[in-house]
Amino acid sequence: MLKSAVLVLLFCWFSTNALKAQLIVFSENFQTGMSSNFTIVDNDGNMPAFNVQEFTSAWITTLDPENDLDTIAASTSFFSPQDTANRWLITPPISTGAFGNYFSWEAKSHDASYPDDYLVLISNTNNQIESFTDTIGFVIQENFEWTYREVDLSDQGYDNQTVYIAFVNVTYDGFKLYIDDLEMRSEDVTGAFDVNKSDFVLYPNPANDIITISSDLDIESIEILTSSGQVVLSSNTNSVDVNSLTTGIYYAKVSSSEAISVIKFIKK
Repeated sequence: MLKSAVLVLLFCWFSTNALKAQLIVFSENFQTGMSSNFTIVDNDGNMPAFNVQEFTSAWITTLDPENDLDTIAASTSFFSPQDTANRWLITPPISTGAFGNYFSWEAKSHDASYPDDYLVLISNTNNQIESFTDTIGFVIQENFEWTYREVDLSDQGYDNQTVYIAFVNVTYDGFKLYIDDLEMRSEDVTGAFDVNKSDFVLYPNPANDIITISSDLDIESIEILTSSGQVVLSSNTNSVDVNSLTTGIYYAKVSSSEAISVIKFIKK
C-alpha cells in the first residue's frame, strides 16, 4: 500500500483565492525544456538502470505521463547497482519582495510502488551545493498523483533577499520523481507606492505590548498583518496594543494620505 506523503518541516497550505495583490516574481513550467539558467548537479555518480537510460543528466525534461502536452522536470533514483540518489536541480537567483513571499511547486512519483523522497533547500548566497544550509521542506514518499505544495518564505525570514531554491532527489532505489510549475509570488503591498521608509519609524522592535509609529506624515490607520496577509489588529491612531498576539513575525501596514508602507516587526 502506498503511504501518504509525509511533510517534514515548513510546509504551509493556503488557498490561492485568499491571496491579495500577488506579484509573480519567478515562474517555470519547463514547456520549452530545461532552461540554461538552472544548475544541475549529479552528486551521486550512479549509473541509471537499463529501464531509465533516458536520464543522461541528473535532471531532464520529459513529457508528463498523464498529459503528453505538458513538459516537466524529472530525476531518477533507479540505479545499477542499487544506491541512494543525490541529484540537484537549482533555480536561478530569485529576488523576494518586502512582504508575503511564497514559493510553490507541483510534484509526483511515477510509480506508486516506488515513491520518491526529496529535499527542498534554500541558499541566500550562491548556487553552490555547500551553500544550501537551510531546509524548507522534506517530502518522504511523494504521492502518485500530482500534488501542490507551498512554503511561506517570509515566515522563515527570507524577505528582501536574493535566493536560490534546490530540489534534491535523495531516494534509495526508487524510480522517477517529477517536478513542475515552480512559482515565487510576493504580496508586497509596498510595491505600488513610492515610499521613503524613513517616513515611518516603528518602535520598540521587538515589542511586548504597545508599538508606536513615528512620522511627520499624518497617520490615518495602522493594520497588523501576519506573514500570510491576515489582518489581526487595526488602529486609527499612531499606536497599537499587540499584547494579545502570539510570539512571532508580523507586519505593520501604515497608511497616510500621502503614502503606504509595510514595516516588519517581532512580537516577543
